Amino acid sequence: MEQAMKMTDLGQKWDEPSVVTEGGDEKYYPTMYLGKKQMKAAGLGSREVGSEMLMTAKVRVRSISDSVSGGGSMDLEIVEAAFGDVPAKGDTVTILYGKEA
Repeated sequence: MEQAMKMTDLGQKWDEPSVVTEGGDEKYYPTMYLGKKQMKAAGLGSREVGSEMLMTAKVRVRSISDSVSGGGSMDLEIVEAAFGDVPAKGDTVTILYGKEA
């Protein structure tokens, strides 16, 4: 039986204040760049900046970096992905399993 996947906010606050984060409440997020061919293959038409979508992806670990100071990072390759619209809030079953759950 497949376990439900938990959605996690990956936003991080900036370590040092800057002009971009005057109030200090803004977060930055990991990003992903898609070229036109990749957008077409994924069935992504034009979207407005700031619009949200759901993405389900199969990834492969490309590299792992650990440091003595406790920091570290992981580089992931996105091997396959599917994109969809964000369902209405509060509908957890639809968010996790789609409309046919």
